[in-house]
Amino acid sequence: MQYIRDLADLGRNDIPVAGGKGSSLGELMNMSAPVPPGFCVTAGAYDEFMESSGLAPDLSGRAAIASVDSADPAQIEQASNAIQHRITSTAVPEPIAREIEQAYIALGPRRVAVRSSATAEDLPEASFAGQHESYLNVVGDRNLIDAVKRCWASLWETRAILYRAQHGFGDVAVSMAVVVQRMLAPTVSGVLYTIDPTIGDDKHLVVHASYGLGESVVAGKVTPDVYRVDKASLTVQSRSASNKETMTVASPQGGTTDEQVPGERAAALSLADDELMTLAELAKKVEGHFGTPLDIEWSIAGGQVWLLQARPLTAVGRPDGAVTWDNPAPGAKWLRNWRIGEWLSDPVTPLFSTLLMPVLVAGREEQGFNHLGWDAPKAFAMPEPWYCIVNGYFFTRADPPFRPGAMDVAARSRFLTDRGRWYEEWQRTHLPAYLERLAGFQSIDLAAASSEAIMELLDDLCRDAGEWWYLQAPIGYGFEAVFFQKFYEEHFKGKDSPHYTLFFSGYDSHLLRGQRTLHRLAQDLRGDRPLRALIEEREDDAAMAGLAASAEGTRFLSKLNAYWEEFGHQLFSFDLFVPTLAEQPGATLQVLRSYLAEPPADPAEVLAEQAAKREEAVAYAMKAIGDWPEDDAETFRRLLTWHQLCAAIREDIAFHFQKLWPLMRSGVLALGRRLERGGALDSADLVFFLTKEEVWHAAGESKPGDLTSKARERRDLWERQRQLSPPDRIPPPQHEAWQSMSAVMVKPGLQRRDDGRVLVGHGASPGKVTARARVMRSASDFSVLRRGEVLVTVAASPAWTPLFSLASAVVTEIGGGATHSSMVAREYGIPAVMGTGVATQEIADGQTITVDGTSGVVYLDVTDVTQRAE
Repeated sequence: MQYIRDLADLGRNDIPVAGGKGSSLGELMNMSAPVPPGFCVTAGAYDEFMESSGLAPDLSGRAAIASVDSADPAQIEQASNAIQHRITSTAVPEPIAREIEQAYIALGPRRVAVRSSATAEDLPEASFAGQHESYLNVVGDRNLIDAVKRCWASLWETRAILYRAQHGFGDVAVSMAVVVQRMLAPTVSGVLYTIDPTIGDDKHLVVHASYGLGESVVAGKVTPDVYRVDKASLTVQSRSASNKETMTVASPQGGTTDEQVPGERAAALSLADDELMTLAELAKKVEGHFGTPLDIEWSIAGGQVWLLQARPLTAVGRPDGAVTWDNPAPGAKWLRNWRIGEWLSDPVTPLFSTLLMPVLVAGREEQGFNHLGWDAPKAFAMPEPWYCIVNGYFFTRADPPFRPGAMDVAARSRFLTDRGRWYEEWQRTHLPAYLERLAGFQSIDLAAASSEAIMELLDDLCRDAGEWWYLQAPIGYGFEAVFFQKFYEEHFKGKDSPHYTLFFSGYDSHLLRGQRTLHRLAQDLRGDRPLRALIEEREDDAAMAGLAASAEGTRFLSKLNAYWEEFGHQLFSFDLFVPTLAEQPGATLQVLRSYLAEPPADPAEVLAEQAAKREEAVAYAMKAIGDWPEDDAETFRRLLTWHQLCAAIREDIAFHFQKLWPLMRSGVLALGRRLERGGALDSADLVFFLTKEEVWHAAGESKPGDLTSKARERRDLWERQRQLSPPDRIPPPQHEAWQSMSAVMVKPGLQRRDDGRVLVGHGASPGKVTARARVMRSASDFSVLRRGEVLVTVAASPAWTPLFSLASAVVTEIGGGATHSSMVAREYGIPAVMGTGVATQEIADGQTITVDGTSGVVYLDVTDVTQRAE
């Protein structure tokens, strides 16, 4: 055939014949990569068509675009429309049409994908990605011929003409081939980058994935799941699930349509680990063959990975090292892992930073809005600015000037214990009133409510969040490190003295009751072989569907739903963009799989053991202070009484505090869906990448303007910023500004000492353990932790609590001695080192490390440590 070439007969040198896409697919076939079979309508067919239609002479004389001002898009669009109309309205010469129809019959299946393949496309110096058209699920001879003409016409799209002008490609010299392939019916599709295009990191593969056809990912219709895979070891470094509300699928009548994804499946990871590994291995092989970083489009259909395109990456971001972390207020000191920052491991989204974050900061730093009627003296006067955002990451001031007398331990202890009535008042009055207020909010029908009512609701919820966040300062946050620890270590200097944290462990809480519930659920599964196999052997969405398909499964599912009803509001992040525990059912299923693989200790027994240790510590202390001066003894008793009171209720305050988030997320998403229906957004979850002002304004308009491009640009920036490694503090720890700070402000990070390489952080829970590290970055990693391993992560928010019963120790990048993860570690009696700043970067998955929670040090060169101990 003169105008048709089989893809298998093409190679990388056939760009003049088959265009960039056709030659690339042929090269993939030649290296035995899995590519759907197909053929190429050559560039010669396009040239013949243009010549016979009379368009070629017009264009060569530039009669059609000679008068066009390249700086005037309107003129270019007018010329573009004229040329495209000529192409699509002109019949294809009979010899070309006959060869296309014969190749179509020989290909077999009637459904095909038709893709443009320009001769100036997928080149190392310019990709032309997204400039030309593709048509999926084309059925029938006539429709195929029409799709080929539309691909030819897309060479003259306005955006393509402008792109050629910007990159120095002449219009007439470029030709267009068309690739025709068998249409797949994929379960999952996406894009793989063999180098991180946002920061220039060539050590990782980055995979974007979603359900159905890849069009939803490429066209930006959904926020895809994101996976990072270490290229050398092919180990998964992170998995980030998104809420994929829709998927693009082939329509029975031809073309494509978008379908809703069920809620529990939408939030689950779309790509299984074995599929990810197959894809990663194939990508490494392909990159090695082509010898350049690649952007690879792929699909999984019929249980097999297929490659649909492999083009050179032409736009790669600057490396992480080129990003600067300048001080936004010279002379100030900033911490990332303090206060609100402990709950924000990722960059903040625009909506969170303008809707909720200012209220949370005001609630904590201004120390309440006083609607609870508590007159608590402020320990410090917070300077302006109180917080900042650098490269997307939240930092808070670490240099507040303390008020006169605020650090006097004896005076502070008297004030605190005089306020013991706060606990009774909170339990008796404020908590019931708050829960009743929440019930009222929960009864609101968001679908029927006006946009104005939803915005008012969100403002109310945010104010409540700010007030309850403050509660963790005078009650929930016990200042152990500032007052009790300092006093205790100055007065109890014997080697046999209990670690100060033992005085505050062994208290029950809602979180630990949730842990016991999960433990019982795992026991139920262990006694039911069919249900256990269903949970262990199926992917998350298939497991949930399987539970609903049988009577026994339905009964177990009702127990799971009861667990989520009571405990599912727990957070992975303060940022409203991140779904709660109940919205990510796969996280709970993965914990259950870990419990089934290696049963953890009974949490009730662990709690009883910690309570006994607390009583022993108290008995030791009470005996010791019998010989002290009465003032010192009274100060110690007051400090102990207050801080134990705080320890007993702190987690419950945090537990109830988080109940606001599902309500806030529901309200925001309700506005997002309205903006989607009104045409302002093409996906409801893009609302998180608008500011409060933009959302409030658009929601009040009958015909809001298009905000999609703005939101997508911000989401892309957010994704790039997620790949950065933000410092623990600004300026750096070695800066002289930190020399005058309290000794409590340890200088975290990697240090090289006589005893080897160590990570320094906050010793948050005592003890010393040597074990294998399991580096985990998101809820999608929950099933990989095995009993006895060290949990290493950026930050462990309340939703991570179930993993602590499996871990032998915990190491985080963010946090301190009073963070949630510290307290839970103490309840489980496992060592914890918090706030190392670089744990997930310096500790390799599977590496053996020693965690010394007493001193706040993690030893990386374990052999040396073991030898010295011997």
